[in-house]
Amino acid sequence: HLQHLGLISKDEMTDEELVKLIATLTALLGDYDKVLVKITKSAISQLVKQLDMKRDVSYRALKSALKTESLSTDPEMVAAVHAIETFLDPYGNVPKLVLEAETRAVDAIVAALEGPTYRPLVEKVGITAKVTRLKNDNELFKAKYNARTAEYMEQETADNIDLRKKVNEVYTTLCDYAAMMARLE
Repeated sequence: HLQHLGLISKDEMTDEELVKLIATLTALLGDYDKVLVKITKSAISQLVKQLDMKRDVSYRALKSALKTESLSTDPEMVAAVHAIETFLDPYGNVPKLVLEAETRAVDAIVAALEGPTYRPLVEKVGITAKVTRLKNDNELFKAKYNARTAEYMEQETADNIDLRKKVNEVYTTLCDYAAMMARLE
């Protein structure tokens, strides 16, 4: 939004409150971007990336095992595979999700597959080891991702949570202000 608002010439941007909100948000985002740049350049970030790729492979291994077992001649096996695939379908292409969303999806998938509803099906299909592998790779990823975030975010800002809240607050105010002015117009 800020990029698009920046395309408006200063002569056309006559609303002082809007100009102040944009300036405040731009400054806050500048501080936040500095923190994120340091995170992406860190050595631990490379390890996080590798662990994410390993988790992606584990997820694909689980899906491949299901595909293989779907070719079974045992109708109970095929029904179990179908039930698990039906459960996984709403999650879409999990490895392509944003890291945080992927982590939440994998957590939910593993919890369900280890739960009372799907555990018997997982055991029937013989993919317990694949579920365990996915769970372990996800836990490794989360540990490194959280360590990276905590280490570098805390180094760069006195209170990162307050910075994130402030960015969100100013952005929400900007959106509300623009919507209100559009309605008044």
